[in-house]
Amino acid sequence: GPCGNHIAKDSYMDSVHDVIAFLKGERKELLTRLNERMLALSESLEFEEAAKIRDRISAITGTWDTQKVVSNELGDMDVIGYAQSDEGTGLFNIFFVRGGSLIGVKDFYLKGVSGLRYGELLYTFMEQFYSKDIMPPTQIITIKRPDNITLLTKWMKKRHGVTVKIITPKAGREFELLNMAQENAQKTLSQKSGTSYIDVCTELAQRLGITQPIEEIGAFDISNISGSESVGSFVFWQRGRFEKSGYRHIRIKTVVGINDFAMMKEAVIRVIKNDNIPDLILIDGGLGQLGYAIEGLKESGIDAPNIVGIAKKPNRIFQSERETPIFLDDGSPSSLLLIKIRDEAHRFAITYHRKLRDNRILKSPLDDIKGISKKRRLALLKHFGSIKKIKAADVSEIASIKGFNTKLAKIILEALS
Repeated sequence: GPCGNHIAKDSYMDSVHDVIAFLKGERKELLTRLNERMLALSESLEFEEAAKIRDRISAITGTWDTQKVVSNELGDMDVIGYAQSDEGTGLFNIFFVRGGSLIGVKDFYLKGVSGLRYGELLYTFMEQFYSKDIMPPTQIITIKRPDNITLLTKWMKKRHGVTVKIITPKAGREFELLNMAQENAQKTLSQKSGTSYIDVCTELAQRLGITQPIEEIGAFDISNISGSESVGSFVFWQRGRFEKSGYRHIRIKTVVGINDFAMMKEAVIRVIKNDNIPDLILIDGGLGQLGYAIEGLKESGIDAPNIVGIAKKPNRIFQSERETPIFLDDGSPSSLLLIKIRDEAHRFAITYHRKLRDNRILKSPLDDIKGISKKRRLALLKHFGSIKKIKAADVSEIASIKGFNTKLAKIILEALS
């Protein structure tokens, strides 16, 4: 039966009643209840939660309008939702639907799942869950397919004698049920983990003296070794999670040699525009980097008042208008969040820098010679075996290769000398 000890009872029962109403086709009752909840949330200024309810109302209305299916035609299915915290706790939330009716909801917590792909995680979970005496239904609904799906369904057929279809719907009633399971998983997990991102960001805004809510944080980092292959990175955190679609790599173009301050200025100018200013901008470094970043924004005509520097050893925050830094080694949720975002920007910059450096190491001196196509480069290397042997060759030997002539041979030897 429902496992309700992980989530506030009224919130949990709301979710269960919504699913039951949806399965029964009680459109009017469900939409009335959702509209009442949306209004109550709006009145208590919980606009983000109200927006989620609004989106659900829209999705449910669309589902009923396009697919007049009675609930018992849904048959037997398990609908698996999943959520994961930044700390590496995962939660599978399963709706058990039999004969078109909801007969149970259950949560399954997993610890230490950071770094694991969802397909791998889902495969392991399903293999363990259905290896017990639990008979799988004919349909299992998930947001993405598990790894080794053919192996998994064959194993279920052999063990339980049931042909199971694992479906990832994109529309219709199954899709709406999946959305409910996903939402339920996220809600359960955030209530279990205690401090919500709203609480953390409220604490952060108070510490930094920022009056408006913080929901988006963008962070910059610079990576270079002896001024070589200098790159910048920008990572984007929004409402409790990193949004990879907002990440940017910046290959530094205007700065020669080692000048982290000027590189940071270039990175900020190239990424931040008037239509995409985060609520808070983090600059990796102290007052120097921060000053250059602010200068860059001013030159671009951008007013971004909430911009701070974040330095290491010890971890601390610099603000241009504050004489003393704010130290972050107190273990508070807002300190941990800033350190985590700074470290992600650093990781993203280092990864890109290594990729560029490795590509440079793999690069051939022949690549930069004008008039030498890829086909000709390969012909040269095939004939001589190495750059060293090409350098040791004479003009006539190179000119004798098909596709080459004396003029080209001289250009090659001159470029390699």
